[in-house]
Amino acid sequence: MLAAPQQARQAVLDLVRPLPALRAPPHVGSVLAEPVIASFDLPRFRNAAMDGFAIKCADLQRDGDEWVGSAGVPISTGQRVPGQADAVVPIERARMDGQRLRISGAVRPGDHVRSAGEELRAGDIALEAGTALTPPGVGLLAAMGVSTVAVIRRPRVGLLVTGDELVVIRSRVDEGEVQQDQIYDANGPMLAALIEQAGGEVIEVVRSKDDPVAIRAALLDLTRRGDLVITSGGTSVGKRDHVLAAVDDLGELVIRQLAIRPGRPTAAGLVEGKVVILLPGNPLALLVGYEVLARPVIRRLAGHHNPYRQRQLVDLRQVAGAPADRWRAMPVRLWPEQQRGAPARHLGSGMLSGASTADGLALIPPGSTDLTAVVVELW
Repeated sequence: MLAAPQQARQAVLDLVRPLPALRAPPHVGSVLAEPVIASFDLPRFRNAAMDGFAIKCADLQRDGDEWVGSAGVPISTGQRVPGQADAVVPIERARMDGQRLRISGAVRPGDHVRSAGEELRAGDIALEAGTALTPPGVGLLAAMGVSTVAVIRRPRVGLLVTGDELVVIRSRVDEGEVQQDQIYDANGPMLAALIEQAGGEVIEVVRSKDDPVAIRAALLDLTRRGDLVITSGGTSVGKRDHVLAAVDDLGELVIRQLAIRPGRPTAAGLVEGKVVILLPGNPLALLVGYEVLARPVIRRLAGHHNPYRQRQLVDLRQVAGAPADRWRAMPVRLWPEQQRGAPARHLGSGMLSGASTADGLALIPPGSTDLTAVVVELW
């Protein structure tokens, strides 16, 4: 029975939980396993927000278009505001006139002064558990004096790429090594890049001939060493398609096929208690299957509260609707300012040139005719 993409996605997500935590220095992309609590006020003391002069506003007197007072205290950005001073005058608006300071424009108490604790108070939650660290987040932790944080361990993903016809790309191509009936493997490198982008770590790429014994052995090895296994090829019903049968024999299949085009021969199961995502051999179909099932699982394992890509409603009225019995997946180019999109070129299930320049993946429900507001998952 064909599984609807959204229901299949949720069914597979329900099989996994975030991985255990470890303590490590903050790195962009790491997901916090527990909240980070401020141990002191930030800022720790009143300080200047600009270079200039620290002054006490009550000591100023009006003189024509300027304010005049006794010489202020020179101060740099970030320095403690001294004594009774309650404002900082930017250096561009101040000039010394003998022993007096002349200021152009209005001056009010609190101008360009950062109050102690105005960003965070000691005991405040600075970053919630489940936060994926960004460069500003790494900077905030540094400002708080935090050297290590509890983060979810990166998912270890094993890749099994099958196909008698595949040849591994080399740094210098020797045309004589590639036979007429062979093709270069695009799926292995693409999957490795996708997994890295999602926050996973590829432990090994195993390439196997279409041999049931070798496929079973590789599946068992990868599931025992990794947190997740993703396979490429061997998921259809041809005489050389052995991956589906291997998972069914070694464990259990949870999803046998998706009601989506391209990407129908996408499946998922459990082997040795680990999730195995089975993707088609055609590259675009594989990409669709990865986006529907594999990427959300990697993100869930990595601790993300929301494992999905950012979504946008896009006007795709020029596109033909989906068939009545299955979803249609389509890489699209977007014009965000117009909330409009168009199909990428070359959308055959074995083609990647269109997807390589697309902005996202449109998921069109079965039987859709009104395509003025289609959900696009942004890449």
